[in-house]
Amino acid sequence: MAAAELHLNNGDRLTGTLIERREGKLHFRSALLGDLVIDESAATLVEEPEPAPADEEAAPVPPQVAQAEAAIEAGVEAEAPASPVTAASESAEAASPAEAAGDAAEAAEGVKVPPRVKWSGRFEVALFMQTGRSENNNTSLRVEADRVSRRNNYRFRSRYLYGKSNGRVANDKLSVDLRWRRELSPRIFTQSQTSYQRDRLARIDLSAEQNLSLGYQVLKNQRHDFSVGAGGTGLYRDTVGPARSSLYLAEAFQEYRYKFNKRITISEGLNTLYSPDGRVVGSSTDNAHYKIRFNSALQGQMTDHISLSLRFEYEYDNSIIVPAARRDKRITSSVGYSF
Repeated sequence: MAAAELHLNNGDRLTGTLIERREGKLHFRSALLGDLVIDESAATLVEEPEPAPADEEAAPVPPQVAQAEAAIEAGVEAEAPASPVTAASESAEAASPAEAAGDAAEAAEGVKVPPRVKWSGRFEVALFMQTGRSENNNTSLRVEADRVSRRNNYRFRSRYLYGKSNGRVANDKLSVDLRWRRELSPRIFTQSQTSYQRDRLARIDLSAEQNLSLGYQVLKNQRHDFSVGAGGTGLYRDTVGPARSSLYLAEAFQEYRYKFNKRITISEGLNTLYSPDGRVVGSSTDNAHYKIRFNSALQGQMTDHISLSLRFEYEYDNSIIVPAARRDKRITSSVGYSF
Protein backbone atom coordinates (compact mmCIF):
# COMPACT_ATOMS: atom_id res chain seq x y z
CA MET A 1 0.00 0.00 0.00
CA ALA A 2 1.33 3.41 -1.02
CA ALA A 3 0.91 6.66 0.86
CA ALA A 4 -1.41 8.98 -1.04
CA GLU A 5 -3.67 12.02 -0.83
CA LEU A 6 -7.23 12.30 -2.17
CA HIS A 7 -8.40 15.64 -3.59
CA LEU A 8 -12.24 15.48 -3.54
CA ASN A 9 -14.30 17.48 -6.03
CA ASN A 10 -15.84 19.54 -3.20
CA GLY A 11 -12.39 20.84 -2.18
CA ASP A 12 -11.74 18.50 0.76
CA ARG A 13 -8.51 16.52 1.05
CA LEU A 14 -7.88 13.18 2.72
CA THR A 15 -4.50 11.66 3.56
CA GLY A 16 -3.92 7.98 4.02
CA THR A 17 -2.99 4.93 1.98
CA LEU A 18 -4.34 3.54 -1.28
CA ILE A 19 -5.39 -0.08 -0.82
CA GLU A 20 -6.34 -0.88 -4.44
CA ARG A 21 -8.12 0.29 -7.61
CA ARG A 22 -10.97 -1.90 -8.77
CA GLU A 23 -13.93 -1.45 -11.13
CA GLY A 24 -13.58 2.33 -11.24
CA LYS A 25 -13.42 2.60 -7.44
CA LEU A 26 -10.63 3.80 -5.15
CA HIS A 27 -10.31 1.71 -1.99
CA PHE A 28 -8.69 4.18 0.40
CA ARG A 29 -7.75 3.92 4.08
CA SER A 30 -7.92 7.11 6.19
CA ALA A 31 -6.69 7.32 9.77
CA LEU A 32 -9.73 9.48 10.63
CA LEU A 33 -12.59 7.86 8.67
CA GLY A 34 -11.31 4.29 8.21
CA ASP A 35 -11.71 2.38 4.94
CA LEU A 36 -13.48 4.32 2.16
CA VAL A 37 -14.72 3.40 -1.32
CA ILE A 38 -14.85 6.41 -3.66
CA ASP A 39 -15.60 6.72 -7.38
CA GLU A 40 -12.50 7.68 -9.39
CA SER A 41 -14.61 10.40 -11.05
CA ALA A 42 -15.33 12.00 -7.65
CA ALA A 43 -11.72 12.52 -6.57
CA THR A 44 -8.16 12.95 -7.82
CA LEU A 45 -5.50 10.67 -6.38
CA VAL A 46 -2.03 12.08 -5.71
CA GLU A 47 0.47 9.36 -4.78
CA GLU A 48 3.69 10.18 -2.95
CA PRO A 49 6.82 8.92 -4.74
CA GLU A 50 8.64 6.07 -3.03
CA PRO A 51 12.21 6.88 -1.86
CA ALA A 52 14.98 5.38 -3.95
CA PRO A 53 16.83 2.43 -2.31
CA ALA A 54 20.08 3.40 -0.58
CA ASP A 55 22.05 0.68 -2.34
CA GLU A 56 20.83 1.66 -5.79
CA GLU A 57 23.63 1.75 -8.32
CA ALA A 58 24.85 5.17 -9.42
CA ALA A 59 23.29 6.48 -12.59
CA PRO A 60 25.50 6.30 -15.68
CA VAL A 61 27.58 9.42 -16.35
CA PRO A 62 26.30 11.43 -19.37
CA PRO A 63 28.72 11.44 -22.37
CA GLN A 64 29.14 15.26 -22.22
CA VAL A 65 30.29 15.13 -18.61
CA ALA A 66 32.69 12.26 -19.33
CA GLN A 67 34.28 14.19 -22.22
CA ALA A 68 34.67 17.33 -20.07
CA GLU A 69 36.37 15.37 -17.29
CA ALA A 70 38.72 13.71 -19.80
CA ALA A 71 39.66 17.10 -21.29
CA ILE A 72 40.45 18.55 -17.85
CA GLU A 73 42.66 15.58 -17.00
CA ALA A 74 44.55 16.04 -20.29
CA GLY A 75 45.17 19.72 -19.49
CA VAL A 76 43.02 20.95 -22.28
CA GLU A 77 40.59 23.70 -21.39
CA ALA A 78 37.16 22.50 -22.36
CA GLU A 79 34.12 24.65 -22.64
CA ALA A 80 31.65 23.54 -20.07
CA PRO A 81 28.17 22.82 -21.41
CA ALA A 82 25.56 25.39 -20.53
CA SER A 83 23.57 24.65 -17.40
CA PRO A 84 20.07 23.43 -18.24
CA VAL A 85 18.58 25.86 -15.69
CA THR A 86 20.56 28.83 -17.09
CA ALA A 87 19.71 27.91 -20.66
CA ALA A 88 16.08 27.60 -19.79
CA SER A 89 16.13 30.99 -18.03
CA GLU A 90 17.80 32.71 -20.98
CA SER A 91 15.42 31.17 -23.48
CA ALA A 92 12.45 32.15 -21.30
CA GLU A 93 13.67 35.77 -21.17
CA ALA A 94 14.14 35.88 -24.93
CA ALA A 95 10.88 34.13 -25.75
CA SER A 96 7.69 36.01 -26.55
CA PRO A 97 4.58 35.61 -24.35
CA ALA A 98 3.00 33.32 -26.93
CA GLU A 99 6.09 31.09 -26.98
CA ALA A 100 6.20 31.06 -23.19
CA ALA A 101 2.58 29.95 -23.09
CA GLY A 102 3.35 27.20 -25.57
CA ASP A 103 6.30 26.05 -23.49
CA ALA A 104 4.11 25.98 -20.40
CA ALA A 105 1.54 23.86 -22.22
CA GLU A 106 4.26 21.45 -23.32
CA ALA A 107 5.64 21.31 -19.79
CA ALA A 108 2.19 20.40 -18.54
CA GLU A 109 2.13 17.33 -20.77
CA GLY A 110 2.26 14.16 -18.76
CA VAL A 111 0.62 15.72 -15.71
CA LYS A 112 -2.42 13.76 -14.58
CA VAL A 113 -5.59 15.69 -15.45
CA PRO A 114 -8.61 15.09 -13.18
CA PRO A 115 -11.27 13.01 -14.95
CA ARG A 116 -14.41 14.69 -16.22
CA VAL A 117 -17.02 14.97 -13.50
CA LYS A 118 -20.06 12.81 -14.23
CA TRP A 119 -23.51 12.50 -12.73
CA SER A 120 -23.89 10.07 -9.83
CA GLY A 121 -27.20 9.11 -8.30
CA ARG A 122 -29.61 6.55 -6.96
CA PHE A 123 -32.83 4.86 -8.07
CA GLU A 124 -35.20 3.76 -5.28
CA VAL A 125 -38.34 1.64 -5.33
CA ALA A 126 -40.80 0.81 -2.54
CA LEU A 127 -43.81 -1.53 -2.88
CA PHE A 128 -46.66 -2.33 -0.49
CA MET A 129 -49.49 -4.80 -1.06
CA GLN A 130 -52.28 -6.05 1.21
CA THR A 131 -55.10 -8.50 0.47
CA GLY A 132 -57.79 -10.12 2.59
CA ARG A 133 -59.73 -7.76 4.84
CA SER A 134 -58.95 -4.94 2.46
CA GLU A 135 -57.23 -4.52 -0.87
CA ASN A 136 -54.38 -2.01 -0.76
CA ASN A 137 -51.28 -1.46 -2.86
CA ASN A 138 -48.84 1.42 -2.99
CA THR A 139 -45.84 2.14 -5.19
CA SER A 140 -43.11 4.72 -4.69
CA LEU A 141 -40.46 5.40 -7.35
CA ARG A 142 -37.67 7.91 -6.83
CA VAL A 143 -34.63 9.05 -8.82
CA GLU A 144 -31.93 11.34 -7.43
CA ALA A 145 -28.75 12.49 -9.18
CA ASP A 146 -25.97 14.94 -8.31
CA ARG A 147 -23.06 16.54 -10.12
CA VAL A 148 -20.36 18.78 -8.63
CA SER A 149 -18.09 20.71 -11.01
CA ARG A 150 -15.77 23.34 -9.58
CA ARG A 151 -18.09 25.90 -7.97
CA ASN A 152 -21.29 24.52 -9.51
CA ASN A 153 -23.51 21.97 -7.78
CA TYR A 154 -26.41 20.36 -9.66
CA ARG A 155 -29.15 18.20 -8.14
CA PHE A 156 -32.00 16.41 -9.92
CA ARG A 157 -34.90 14.73 -8.12
CA SER A 158 -37.99 12.95 -9.40
CA ARG A 159 -40.68 11.11 -7.44
CA TYR A 160 -43.81 9.22 -8.45
CA LEU A 161 -46.39 7.95 -5.94
CA TYR A 162 -49.32 5.72 -6.82
CA GLY A 163 -51.72 3.77 -4.62
CA LYS A 164 -55.11 2.07 -4.57
CA SER A 165 -57.39 1.20 -1.67
CA ASN A 166 -60.34 -1.17 -2.22
CA GLY A 167 -60.34 -0.44 -5.92
CA ARG A 168 -60.21 3.35 -5.59
CA VAL A 169 -57.17 5.47 -6.45
CA ALA A 170 -55.71 6.74 -3.17
CA ASN A 171 -52.61 8.45 -4.56
CA ASP A 172 -51.37 9.60 -7.95
CA LYS A 173 -48.65 12.23 -7.69
CA LEU A 174 -45.63 13.17 -9.79
CA SER A 175 -42.99 15.76 -8.83
CA VAL A 176 -39.73 16.79 -10.55
CA ASP A 177 -37.20 19.47 -9.63
CA LEU A 178 -33.76 20.61 -10.78
CA ARG A 179 -31.52 22.74 -8.55
CA TRP A 180 -28.36 24.65 -9.48
CA ARG A 181 -26.09 26.12 -6.83
CA ARG A 182 -23.19 28.44 -7.56
CA GLU A 183 -20.55 29.12 -4.89
CA LEU A 184 -19.65 32.81 -4.63
CA SER A 185 -17.24 32.18 -1.74
CA PRO A 186 -16.47 29.32 0.66
CA ARG A 187 -19.59 30.36 2.65
CA ILE A 188 -21.95 32.21 0.29
CA PHE A 189 -23.85 30.65 -2.63
CA THR A 190 -26.73 31.43 -4.97
CA GLN A 191 -29.44 28.95 -5.86
CA SER A 192 -31.93 28.45 -8.67
CA GLN A 193 -34.54 25.69 -8.51
CA THR A 194 -37.21 24.78 -11.05
CA SER A 195 -40.04 22.49 -9.90
CA TYR A 196 -42.96 20.70 -11.57
CA GLN A 197 -45.82 18.84 -9.89
CA ARG A 198 -48.99 16.99 -10.87
CA ASP A 199 -51.42 15.63 -8.26
CA ARG A 200 -54.65 13.98 -9.41
CA LEU A 201 -56.23 13.71 -5.94
CA ALA A 202 -55.54 17.38 -5.22
CA ARG A 203 -57.03 18.19 -8.67
CA ILE A 204 -53.78 19.85 -9.80
CA ASP A 205 -53.06 19.38 -13.49
CA LEU A 206 -49.89 21.48 -13.37
CA SER A 207 -48.04 23.35 -10.65
CA ALA A 208 -44.78 25.05 -11.66
CA GLU A 209 -42.39 26.93 -9.38
CA GLN A 210 -39.23 28.94 -10.05
CA ASN A 211 -37.07 29.88 -7.07
CA LEU A 212 -34.07 32.22 -6.77
CA SER A 213 -32.29 32.29 -3.41
CA LEU A 214 -29.15 33.37 -1.59
CA GLY A 215 -27.67 30.86 0.87
CA TYR A 216 -25.07 30.61 3.61
CA GLN A 217 -22.94 27.53 4.35
CA VAL A 218 -23.00 27.39 8.16
CA LEU A 219 -20.89 24.24 8.53
CA LYS A 220 -19.17 21.90 6.09
CA ASN A 221 -16.59 19.21 6.82
CA GLN A 222 -16.12 15.49 6.32
CA ARG A 223 -19.11 14.64 8.56
CA HIS A 224 -21.40 17.69 8.69
CA ASP A 225 -23.04 19.77 5.93
CA PHE A 226 -25.42 22.48 7.17
CA SER A 227 -26.78 25.39 5.10
CA VAL A 228 -29.59 27.96 5.26
CA GLY A 229 -30.99 30.48 2.79
CA ALA A 230 -33.89 32.63 1.65
CA GLY A 231 -35.27 34.03 -1.57
CA GLY A 232 -38.35 34.43 -3.76
CA THR A 233 -40.50 31.93 -5.66
CA GLY A 234 -42.89 32.40 -8.57
CA LEU A 235 -45.85 29.98 -8.66
CA TYR A 236 -48.16 29.06 -11.54
CA ARG A 237 -50.98 26.57 -10.99
CA ASP A 238 -53.53 25.03 -13.34
CA THR A 239 -56.25 22.98 -11.64
CA VAL A 240 -58.90 20.66 -13.04
CA GLY A 241 -61.32 22.87 -14.94
CA PRO A 242 -60.75 26.40 -16.26
CA ALA A 243 -59.26 27.84 -13.04
CA ARG A 244 -55.67 29.11 -13.18
CA SER A 245 -53.63 31.32 -10.87
CA SER A 246 -50.14 32.71 -10.28
CA LEU A 247 -48.41 34.67 -7.52
CA TYR A 248 -45.06 35.31 -5.81
CA LEU A 249 -44.00 33.90 -2.44
CA ALA A 250 -41.14 34.45 -0.01
CA GLU A 251 -39.22 31.24 0.67
CA ALA A 252 -36.78 30.14 3.38
CA PHE A 253 -34.94 26.82 3.45
CA GLN A 254 -32.62 24.80 5.65
CA GLU A 255 -30.66 21.61 4.90
CA TYR A 256 -28.52 19.35 7.08
CA ARG A 257 -26.56 16.19 6.36
CA TYR A 258 -24.58 14.07 8.81
CA LYS A 259 -22.36 11.13 7.90
CA PHE A 260 -22.00 8.62 10.72
CA ASN A 261 -19.46 6.56 8.81
CA LYS A 262 -18.76 5.50 5.25
CA ARG A 263 -22.06 3.57 5.03
CA ILE A 264 -24.68 5.37 7.15
CA THR A 265 -25.96 8.90 6.45
CA ILE A 266 -28.84 10.93 7.86
CA SER A 267 -30.25 14.03 6.12
CA GLU A 268 -33.16 16.45 6.51
CA GLY A 269 -34.54 19.51 4.76
CA LEU A 270 -37.20 22.13 5.47
CA ASN A 271 -38.83 24.62 3.06
CA THR A 272 -41.42 27.23 4.00
CA LEU A 273 -43.20 29.50 1.51
CA TYR A 274 -45.50 32.43 2.36
CA SER A 275 -47.46 35.10 0.54
CA PRO A 276 -49.92 37.64 1.98
CA ASP A 277 -51.85 37.31 -1.29
CA GLY A 278 -54.45 34.60 -0.77
CA ARG A 279 -55.95 34.80 -4.25
CA VAL A 280 -54.87 31.30 -5.21
CA VAL A 281 -57.10 28.58 -6.55
CA GLY A 282 -58.71 26.83 -3.59
CA SER A 283 -57.94 29.45 -0.92
CA SER A 284 -60.03 32.32 0.38
CA THR A 285 -59.22 35.86 -0.72
CA ASP A 286 -59.02 36.83 2.96
CA ASN A 287 -56.34 34.26 3.83
CA ALA A 288 -52.62 34.23 3.16
CA HIS A 289 -51.07 31.44 1.15
CA TYR A 290 -48.43 29.25 2.76
CA LYS A 291 -46.72 25.92 2.10
CA ILE A 292 -44.52 23.72 4.28
CA ARG A 293 -42.31 20.90 3.05
CA PHE A 294 -40.21 18.72 5.39
CA ASN A 295 -38.30 15.55 4.60
CA SER A 296 -35.76 13.39 6.40
CA ALA A 297 -33.95 10.20 5.43
CA LEU A 298 -31.77 7.53 6.99
CA GLN A 299 -29.69 5.78 4.34
CA GLY A 300 -27.48 2.72 4.67
CA GLN A 301 -25.10 1.61 1.93
CA MET A 302 -25.16 -2.20 1.91
CA THR A 303 -22.76 -2.67 -1.02
CA ASP A 304 -21.14 -0.40 -3.60
CA HIS A 305 -24.47 -0.26 -5.48
CA ILE A 306 -27.26 -1.48 -3.15
CA SER A 307 -28.69 0.72 -0.38
CA LEU A 308 -31.64 0.81 2.04
CA SER A 309 -33.50 4.03 2.89
CA LEU A 310 -36.05 5.02 5.51
CA ARG A 311 -37.82 8.31 4.75
CA PHE A 312 -40.31 10.58 6.50
CA GLU A 313 -42.01 13.25 4.36
CA TYR A 314 -44.55 15.91 5.28
CA GLU A 315 -46.20 18.51 3.04
CA TYR A 316 -48.94 21.05 3.72
CA ASP A 317 -50.47 23.50 1.23
CA ASN A 318 -53.46 25.57 2.37
CA SER A 319 -54.37 26.54 -1.22
CA ILE A 320 -55.34 23.06 -2.47
CA ILE A 321 -59.01 22.84 -3.47
CA VAL A 322 -59.68 19.49 -1.76
CA PRO A 323 -59.33 20.04 2.02
CA ALA A 324 -58.47 16.39 2.68
CA ALA A 325 -55.56 16.60 0.21
CA ARG A 326 -53.89 19.66 1.74
CA ARG A 327 -51.86 17.57 4.18
CA ASP A 328 -49.66 14.70 2.94
CA LYS A 329 -47.59 12.67 5.42
CA ARG A 330 -45.83 9.39 4.71
CA ILE A 331 -43.10 7.02 5.94
CA THR A 332 -41.38 4.98 3.24
CA SER A 333 -38.84 2.17 3.36
CA SER A 334 -37.17 1.51 0.01
CA VAL A 335 -34.35 -0.32 -1.74
CA GLY A 336 -31.99 1.72 -3.91
CA TYR A 337 -29.45 1.12 -6.65
CA SER A 338 -26.57 3.58 -7.04
CA PHE A 339 -25.22 4.50 -10.47
